[in-house]
Amino acid sequence: MRIRPAKKQDVAQILALLNSAKELKTSKEAVFDADYVASYLNNPMNVALVCEEGSKIIGVLTAEIWDDKSYAFINDIVVAGGLRQKGVGSSLYRNFEALCKSRNLRKINFLVQTTNEAMLRWSQKQGFSKGHSFFFYEKNLEPPA
Repeated sequence: MRIRPAKKQDVAQILALLNSAKELKTSKEAVFDADYVASYLNNPMNVALVCEEGSKIIGVLTAEIWDDKSYAFINDIVVAGGLRQKGVGSSLYRNFEALCKSRNLRKINFLVQTTNEAMLRWSQKQGFSKGHSFFFYEKNLEPPA
């Protein structure tokens, strides 16, 4: 198992992982597309770390780093279905936290669905404390097909 920064050639595998996570779907459609992932990797404000075994990506962590505000926001942590609860997400997170500390950031934030019991437990295990609850709102700007 190896953790490394994501590369352009990882787009397809990252996309498959992101779209495989039912916890990331806010509506019925797939949330991510290849253009989104590629542009994410090209934005210097973003960080994407992957965990791979051999040539297969088995986990990904995506985040935004706000150096001017001294915090990071984790967008997604996804581990391949059969490999969850085997330390992949924790390894990705430890690498990300070390990166944040090296940049002298003060906080790391992220959101978790209140129904995602596994991620809620994982968050507390990593030393995060629960903040306020929020409602997620979505408005589709595309006309119905």
